[in-house]
Amino acid sequence: MLPETVKSKLLITQFLEKHIIVRAHLPGVFFGICKDIMPNPDGTVNVILAESRQLWEWWTPVGQGVAGVAEHGLAQNHSVHVGALRSELQHISGVFQMDICTAVAVKSIQSRASVQS
Repeated sequence: MLPETVKSKLLITQFLEKHIIVRAHLPGVFFGICKDIMPNPDGTVNVILAESRQLWEWWTPVGQGVAGVAEHGLAQNHSVHVGALRSELQHISGVFQMDICTAVAVKSIQSRASVQS
């Protein structure tokens, strides 16, 4: 059996340098490339994203919520509210959900930026 610190490091490494979607208590939902993950005592994590966009409103063709977007991308026949690409690193606090995006989802989200941030 692995110690908790080893399990945490293994969990973190599966997300690093991948396109992910995160949901946080106050900041909301973001998409970007995971650069770092820092655990918090309350069970949430802080995440640093590169090439991030905020998602305010979305529809997914299959599934529900953030996990559906991470797997299937954005529905093409619905309006969405996706922020413009941010060039600076984005620090997101209080993240309680993280999902790795499929190639389909990445392409879908990157092609739908609709708002300047």
